[in-house]
Amino acid sequence: MAWIESHTSLLNHNKLVSLSVDFNVDRAHTIGYLHHLWYAVLEQQEDGDLSKWDDTAIAKLAGYTGNAKRFVKLLQKHRFLDDRIIHDWLDYTSKYLISKYSTSNKQLLIDIWAKHGKAYGNLKKPPAGMLAKYDRAELIKAVYEYIRLKGWQIDSKALRNSIIKRNIKVVKELLTFAEDDMSEVYKCMAYTKEYCSANGLNWTLETAVKTFPEYKKPKKAKVRYE
Repeated sequence: MAWIESHTSLLNHNKLVSLSVDFNVDRAHTIGYLHHLWYAVLEQQEDGDLSKWDDTAIAKLAGYTGNAKRFVKLLQKHRFLDDRIIHDWLDYTSKYLISKYSTSNKQLLIDIWAKHGKAYGNLKKPPAGMLAKYDRAELIKAVYEYIRLKGWQIDSKALRNSIIKRNIKVVKELLTFAEDDMSEVYKCMAYTKEYCSANGLNWTLETAVKTFPEYKKPKKAKVRYE
């Protein structure tokens, strides 16, 4: 029996939230479309390469009854599809594929991994220019940037360390939403500060987490960070 990993982080992921907005449906329906598609792909095209499938087939197998071309374009826009390749397919299917083929057809695994730009047996390939998710020194720098944006002058080492300890986990959460791109974390903080200041609101890093989907909407002007 085929199976695929499903991670709870998907529910509140900014990509999923943004895709739901574009679909104009709730997140439950959007998750349903994605899982319908993934199940079909695993059973019929387990390498995650949909280049032989037309838009109509992709939409139908996802259970989507609207405009098929638009459906595929939105999946590509929000990076659930990289052109016609399922994004991060091996993150969710590698264990199943390895259990199925590691002894019977290792060459197939090598070929599938190659389609996703990876060498079989090595799933760790951080995108170029992206930051390692839990680099503590960079996380602390982000907290310092938060302190700067808040305009706080902190002379007490104990207070400064307390602020770092309290906020470093929130920076990690922001970094997850930003797909490990620290520059996006900095930009989102600046955007949050400007938005809240314009509306007479206080803000924290938790506010920036909640604001991230709004910050990423294409129709919203983003704050330039220098």
